[in-house]
Amino acid sequence: MNRSGLNANGANKPKIKLKIKGFAKPPTLPTDFYSKTSELLLKSSRSLLKAEPITETRESLYRNVEDCCVHKHSQALYTSLQDLISEHCRTHILPSLQSFITSQNFTLSSLSSPSSASTQAPLFLSLLTQLWSSHLSSTTSLRSICLYLDRSWSTSAYYVGQVIL
Repeated sequence: MNRSGLNANGANKPKIKLKIKGFAKPPTLPTDFYSKTSELLLKSSRSLLKAEPITETRESLYRNVEDCCVHKHSQALYTSLQDLISEHCRTHILPSLQSFITSQNFTLSSLSSPSSASTQAPLFLSLLTQLWSSHLSSTTSLRSICLYLDRSWSTSAYYVGQVIL
């Protein structure tokens, strides 16, 4: 065949038209899509916050977050994650601090007395540093999974949440 559109015999080549047909019926999500996906994401997020191993790969979790956002479940997912982190702080971090305070008879006024401050302050600060490092590590991992949510919905919603202890 040459460039003129003629075949080897010199006859015109028949033109082939390509037709792309749409779906007869648009694809739909399963009715339990969000409930199953959010259950999986929250279970994995809970494990991350507790520094436990997760059963799903981070890539599949990221894809699930992306799917939730694409199918307009961003706000519900964001609210669920916000509640989960607040719950984690109330049930795991705060009790650790409270148990230290009660076991050591620790008060802020005791920091002003030189004798008790020298023993209690370093212990309190090391516990606080340990809890903060653990929390920072787990929330950083959680953020990497929820990056699509962070980039697509959180920034466009101008919504800044507050973790309440």
